[in-house]
Parts: sequence; C-alpha cells; structure tokens
Amino acid sequence: LNVSAKSNDGALLRVSAIQIGAANLNVSAKSGSANLLRASAILEADAVTKASIFATSAGIAQTSAIKSSQGNLYGYQLYNRAGTPQWLQIFNASATTSVGLGTTIPDKIVGVPDTGGANLSWAIPPTFANGIVIAVTSCPACAAAGASAMTVSLDYK
Repeated sequence: LNVSAKSNDGALLRVSAIQIGAANLNVSAKSGSANLLRASAILEADAVTKASIFATSAGIAQTSAIKSSQGNLYGYQLYNRAGTPQWLQIFNASATTSVGLGTTIPDKIVGVPDTGGANLSWAIPPTFANGIVIAVTSCPACAAAGASAMTVSLDYK
C-alpha cells in the first residue's frame, strides 16, 4: 500500500493509511505552506507480525526460558500473590543454564509489590540478542527464590 499527498495552498492536509498484513506500508506527504500537516500510519498485526504470549496462572517457581533465539519483549503483566515483594529478572540468554542467579547480571529487573501487580507495554521494545530467560526472586539481582509463585504474562516476538 502506497499513499502520498501534496498541498501547495494554506489548507489543512491530512493523510492516513491502514495496512492489514505484513506487506510494506509507505506513507508520504508534503505541504508547501507553513500550515498544519498531519500524517499517520498503522500496520495491523497478522499471523506473521503478531507477538507471542507466555502466560502462567500457576506462576513460575524461579527460572523459565521464554525464547531461545533473538527476540523483542513488547510488554508484561505481573501479579504477585505473596505477602512480600518479589522481583522479575529478565536476562538476555537462550537457556536457563546460561543464567547463574546471583552472578549473572539481569538486563531488566521489575519489582512487584506484595499482593500487587506491574504492567508495562513498550512502544519501542527492548531486543534480546540471545533469547529471553526470566526468573522470579525475593530480592533484586539475587539468587533467592520468590516467597511464592508469581503470575507472569509476557508479550514477545
């Protein structure tokens, strides 16, 4: 889908496009005046571009390999059922055997308050070159297992 528009007068120029599918979406616009120019584009997810979801309502005891190759993390939804704070450690690793809790430095650490939650969605997702491994612990960047399992849901590709 290609969309283009040009305005040489003082009128308002608006351009928008929606593409459903994984094909290229090109949008361009030019205004010859100093007035307002708006352009927007949306690429709808399909089977090729759609993110995967890792979710467990039972929680994870300590470590889990989410993706064993390069990937992006688009967001997380966490719920801590414990009466004490817990932390989700996220590692750039391809397998749980590549992570030494307490010695391997996590790439991201998310604190989750007791009987509380944490949610985030990245507009520009962090990339994990080797893969995505997570761990639930009772302190940030430590090896101690969480007090009880934490419900974890991750959006990744």
